[in-house]
Amino acid sequence: METALASGDVMTTQYFAVKIAELEHFDGEGGNFLAETSDGKTLCLAGRYLDSLVAKRVFPSLEFRTFVDRAAGFVYGVEPGPTPLNSWVVYGKLTDPVHFFVDGRLYDKTIAQLVAAVGGDEVRVACRASDA
Repeated sequence: METALASGDVMTTQYFAVKIAELEHFDGEGGNFLAETSDGKTLCLAGRYLDSLVAKRVFPSLEFRTFVDRAAGFVYGVEPGPTPLNSWVVYGKLTDPVHFFVDGRLYDKTIAQLVAAVGGDEVRVACRASDA
C-alpha cells in the first residue's frame, strides 16, 4: 500500500461526517454505510472491508479516511478516526439497493433523500456493544 500511495496509484481522502447510517446487509456484500457531510453530500461505503472494522468496534466514526484506486475508483479500505460512534440509525426494507448504492461514490443528496429514493425505512438504532 505504501508503494501505491507513493506512486499516486492510490489516493486518500479525509472525511468529516455529520451523520452516519447503516443499511441492512443485502446479498452478503458486507457492511453498508452512508456518511453525510456538512455540505449535504453522502458517501457510500459498502463491502467486506468494513466488517472487521465494525467487529473491532472502531467503525463507524464521523471522521475517517478512504483509500481508493485512482484509475478504477475501487475502495481498498477505510481508516477510522479516533472516536467511534456509540449508536447509529439502521435502514432496511430497501428496494434494489445493490444497483443503487455504489461503494466509494459521493452522492449530491442527504442520507434521508437517498434512503427515500429506494423506499427505505428506519428499522432500528444500532448500539455499540459494551466492553464490560
